[in-house]
Amino acid sequence: MTPTIPHPSFWRPTLLALACSLALQGAQAQDSSSYAELRTRWQQQLTGAGRAAPTLPEWQAAATELADKAELHWQSMNPASTTPGMWPDLQSSSDASVLTSHYARLLLMARAYASPGSRLQGRTDLAAAIQGGLAWMHANRYRPGLARYGNWWDWEIGAPQALTSILTVMHAALSATERERDLASVDFYVPDATYRGNQPSLEETGANRLDKALIIGVRGALGDSDERLRHARDAISQTLPDVTQGDGFYADGSFIQHNYVAYTGSYGLVMLDSLSRLLLLLNGSLWAPDDPELSHVYDWTERAFRPLVRDGAMADSVRGRAIARRSSSNHSAGRSLMGSLLRLAEGAPAAQALPLKEMVKGWLQRNRYLGPSCYSGQTLSPESACAKFSLHEISLLHSLQADTGITPAPERAGAQVFASMDRAVLRHADFSFDLSLFSNRISAYESGNGENLRPWWTGMGISSLHNADQQAFDGDYWATVDLLRLAGTTTDRSSAALKNWALIKNTSNWVGGAQLEGRYAIATLDFGALNVTGSSLKGKKAWFLFGDKIFALGAAISSGNSLAVETVVENRKLNPAGSNALTMGGQLQPSTPGWSQSFSAAAWAHLAGSQAGADIGYVFPDRPTVQALRETRSGNWKAIKSQEAADTVSANYLSLAIPHGLKPTAANYSYVILPGRSAAQTAAFAAQPALKILARSTDLLAVQDSSLGLVGANFLTNGSKTLNLDGKALLTSSAKASVLMRESGDELALSVADPTQVNTGSITLDLQRAASAVLASSPGITVLRLAPTVQLQVNVAQSAGRSFEARFRLQR
Repeated sequence: MTPTIPHPSFWRPTLLALACSLALQGAQAQDSSSYAELRTRWQQQLTGAGRAAPTLPEWQAAATELADKAELHWQSMNPASTTPGMWPDLQSSSDASVLTSHYARLLLMARAYASPGSRLQGRTDLAAAIQGGLAWMHANRYRPGLARYGNWWDWEIGAPQALTSILTVMHAALSATERERDLASVDFYVPDATYRGNQPSLEETGANRLDKALIIGVRGALGDSDERLRHARDAISQTLPDVTQGDGFYADGSFIQHNYVAYTGSYGLVMLDSLSRLLLLLNGSLWAPDDPELSHVYDWTERAFRPLVRDGAMADSVRGRAIARRSSSNHSAGRSLMGSLLRLAEGAPAAQALPLKEMVKGWLQRNRYLGPSCYSGQTLSPESACAKFSLHEISLLHSLQADTGITPAPERAGAQVFASMDRAVLRHADFSFDLSLFSNRISAYESGNGENLRPWWTGMGISSLHNADQQAFDGDYWATVDLLRLAGTTTDRSSAALKNWALIKNTSNWVGGAQLEGRYAIATLDFGALNVTGSSLKGKKAWFLFGDKIFALGAAISSGNSLAVETVVENRKLNPAGSNALTMGGQLQPSTPGWSQSFSAAAWAHLAGSQAGADIGYVFPDRPTVQALRETRSGNWKAIKSQEAADTVSANYLSLAIPHGLKPTAANYSYVILPGRSAAQTAAFAAQPALKILARSTDLLAVQDSSLGLVGANFLTNGSKTLNLDGKALLTSSAKASVLMRESGDELALSVADPTQVNTGSITLDLQRAASAVLASSPGITVLRLAPTVQLQVNVAQSAGRSFEARFRLQR
């Protein structure tokens, strides 16, 4: 029988279906490889796999340390446990941090299993232990439907972040059923990067949002989910624009988290870390972000992070409650930033990548904790700080050191007022000086989760001088320093019950200052301690940040409490022997711990540094009484963070203070800090100071630096006020303002700001100088006339405390 051959039209749908089927299979194969590529990228970030650096001494030291820690956790875990935890020290069923700690230990074990150079790499018995640990966690502590307790962060960020990383590293060793089981837990607790899982009406911001985006992105790669990866990519765009309130980066470089806490060096680092990891994960893939505002990320590195880092160490003034963590120092925060910047540089365009690499290389070579020998192939001891980076970061740092085409960037001089977070910094080639202030907008401190338990004075004018002595704020500084007598503060040593997760307001909004030409600045604090410590102490404080010197001025200091009031000029951690030489007015003082003395009519002091270049001079224009104290202080970390150990630690300190007595009514002070000056140079400056106090009252704080042609003035009250110079009117302001002006040859530069941030109108300035031309001016400045006096009006409405600048050609 002859078979019937179908008409050609019969085959069209069949062939079309077959073609579609083959196309779908091809797309699925392509998608499958795309997801696998992302998993490989994430594994490389976690383990360094695929990098050509395992023979480096730093890599070997880090891999040894990783395996040592993993083995300790492996040997002490009990995956058959019927108690609340697999480890004896993780038994709480009410503290959610135990969830994060369980997964963190399992992740460390997983990294040791998968990392090149680890002696535990590929151990099947270790893989089985990790599998058992994951099963135990799902059965007992972390699975869909369990009632939450404790801190939300552990449920939605800490635990799932570690869990998704474990699933990536152990992907080949886990069955599909095991992976799907744990991904269901991640989906349950982190369904969305945009909102809080247990509070759907609460929108995530800043670092928290990007942490969640990273979790969801890795989860998408693990589960071949296009939808989850697109969600993670889109969450990046939501964090890029500058903010004007709440959490995120501000136009002036400030970074806020928790609505009112300066957090560049903690949550800001977390945000940059997550973003750098996400970009390295997604760039060049089907889910690469394509947002023109990604350029903001590179702007943050210059205006937000770089000014607050000195030789690779992050300023403590922007680390919030992280200062109370024993394992988290200014140097470890700096290492975190370096790692993030190098990850950013990996996927950045050449024009953006080069400055990042130059910046990191400069820090790397100047930081004595790391030193230029790190990542250069030299033999190092296992405990070397060089090994404190991840294996992936070590490979990036080695490539950076080996690239002779990248020149280490020097520290950049300048001055910056971070008006949106009440911080200011002066930078010099040899030092940096930063200030921590507070207002009715920015909290005096943050305490919570049992962290930062003695924080009262950390935002009330603390000043920190960072120089060649890179250990001054490291080690056990925060566990041993007298937290009621911090450098820069005017204090009565009062304290009060802590307010957790609260805005601890200043009684005044006059907090901030002006900056000029990116080189000079004023920072001012009109403060009341009432809401912080319950004390009636109040006063007006200003710091004039003038190039290579800092002029501190105080006025209207009063208190009704029966507590002695003092302004702490210095309270500095010394070398381990406590032997730094102190010279007072030319006389060398004893170096015995416990020594103290009161010096009347003190003209100057000099403290020898613990390193070459770390000497500090102090000059006292008012010739006040200065109290000096050399002490060995002991403390413990548990006193400032409840979860830390209570072992006793000690350090040596030298403090200098100007006493104001009991119940002062109108006390004042002045002193000059001269970083890097020798005793002879300090004495010479005291004999012929270039600085002059022009005004020190409840209305006006002003100084002149004749060597720089600078005048800085703070008009503290509304209504027309005039500043005089040499008995003649110099400058009149119509309202509260911070003003800087500099005369050089036939040019005059001027800057003005509204530190109160509540002026909805303008400030009118009248300067007793005649000009022939306006050379430049910021938008918002209207020049009303040039002669016979220069008069201008500055619209400061909604200016967020920023500085407005103008330059004039003077008539001579």
